[in-house]
Amino acid sequence: MSRTRATLLLVFMCLMPGWAPSHAATMTVTSLADSGPGTLREAIATASSGDTIDFGITGTILLTSGEIAVSSDLAIDGPGAPALAIDGNLAGRIFEIASGATVVVRDVTIQRGTVPLGGYGGGILNSSEPSRVRWGDCLLWPHSGNRGVADLK
Repeated sequence: MSRTRATLLLVFMCLMPGWAPSHAATMTVTSLADSGPGTLREAIATASSGDTIDFGITGTILLTSGEIAVSSDLAIDGPGAPALAIDGNLAGRIFEIASGATVVVRDVTIQRGTVPLGGYGGGILNSSEPSRVRWGDCLLWPHSGNRGVADLK
């Protein structure tokens, strides 16, 4: 194949859908509600791997629909632990991190999560490897469960 043809083939392949590099998005939480448009739950559910979730709000997100499952590689960047709390409402765990997910959580308070007696991680259950989940400038308190606030393995 001539050099010109090879170059044209490479250019054509790069322009095909699916060949372009993907770019991470930043999703902004705009609601303190537990579910619906603009909520943390919706942002996590629709996030793609590599996305960042930040907050255009302060206050307390009171969970009423159970724990939030995190299965994508993502970053959750709060406005500061004193400014934003994610509250389990003493009704269940707050986050469950899926096996294989790489997650960074910064600058939020995670409070009042609970699991049944004998359960792990009232606030956070990490099913991934410990090195894949990072926490920075977060407050984790108070939670119930006889096996701790967070099961980070």
